[in-house]
This record gives sequence, C-alpha cells and structure tokens, in this order.
Amino acid sequence: MRPDVFRAFEEAFDTTMVERSKYTFSNVTRHPLVEPFKLCYNGVFLMRKRPASVDIPTIHLELDGATGT
Repeated sequence: MRPDVFRAFEEAFDTTMVERSKYTFSNVTRHPLVEPFKLCYNGVFLMRKRPASVDIPTIHLELDGATGT
C-alpha cells in the first residue's frame, strides 16, 4: 500500500477505534507506542458476535476502477 494511502487508512482507523469506544461497551484507549508499531491500543474487546470474535471495526477497502474479479 502506498504510504499516503496507508496514512489515511491509519488515521481513519485510529479515529474509529477511539470514537467507537465512546458508544460501545469496549473500553479502548490509546496506549504508549511499542516498536515497531505506530498505533497501540489498550482496552477490552468484548466478544458479542456469533460466532464469537473480537469486536473491532470492519474495514472494507475499495480501489478506483476495480472490476471485482
């Protein structure tokens, strides 16, 4: 992924994680960085889905001009 695209993705993911924690039962906060990662979170991710899975944002990437094949 190009660095400029990844930065936009990274910012959107971070905003979603922090904003979502205000409205759900997950208690997610930013955590001090641990190399080599640029974003770290501390919190509880509740298992509310069936089948049980971690409740984190789902991300759908779409590419301009993609044909789906």
